[in-house]
Amino acid sequence: MADNLKAFMVKNRAIKEPTKYPASVDFKGENGEPMEWVLRPVTPEKNDQLLSEAVFPDVDAKGNLITKFKEGEYRKNLMVESVIFPNLNDAELQNFYNVLEPGALLNAMLNIKEYKKLFDKIQEVNGFNAVTKEKVDEAKN
Repeated sequence: MADNLKAFMVKNRAIKEPTKYPASVDFKGENGEPMEWVLRPVTPEKNDQLLSEAVFPDVDAKGNLITKFKEGEYRKNLMVESVIFPNLNDAELQNFYNVLEPGALLNAMLNIKEYKKLFDKIQEVNGFNAVTKEKVDEAKN
């Protein structure tokens, strides 16, 4: 039994490498190719924090206290936490786009289609749509 537990030891855990993704064709490197953004998965603890930051108290029509979830706020914060390059917290980059925070920088740098595709890729990096993809592949066969 003790030998089986060794499979769960942290030192044996596979570390997920950052993922490169060309989020926009508008940003080109010296070679003329689209610049690759670097994405990482967030930790479960960080995701819990992002979820709690997107929840707020409200009152329904009957005056009862309820909890609401700001999905757009969560989505934006997940994206900001997942993008490690370009550095969305870089003051020079924010100043160039005349914005004051990383979420606004994403909005300034990307068009709607690029933003949606980046979010889809970030979901994939974080394992959110892995099951869905498996089910789609299974349904095709």
